[in-house]
Amino acid sequence: MTITLWTIFEILINFYQGGLETWFIYRFLTPRSHERAKIWAVIFAVCEGCLVTAFNYFTVFEGFGSALYWASLLVFAFCFFSD
Repeated sequence: MTITLWTIFEILINFYQGGLETWFIYRFLTPRSHERAKIWAVIFAVCEGCLVTAFNYFTVFEGFGSALYWASLLVFAFCFFSD
């Protein structure tokens, strides 16, 4: 039971981390289109949660997965934000 609760907690933290990363970009940059930027922010947040969760099962440290996600967030910022 403890392992199951810990796994659920870890997955929730992974999705929370993805949400905070996309929120940070959305909050401090000016979007070209608010509606498109919000939709893609949710998509990128979910992708981050899935990516980090998957890397947790294959590696001890998800630093590589986070580096890939930060690179994709850079593309997200260039495509949907004007700053």
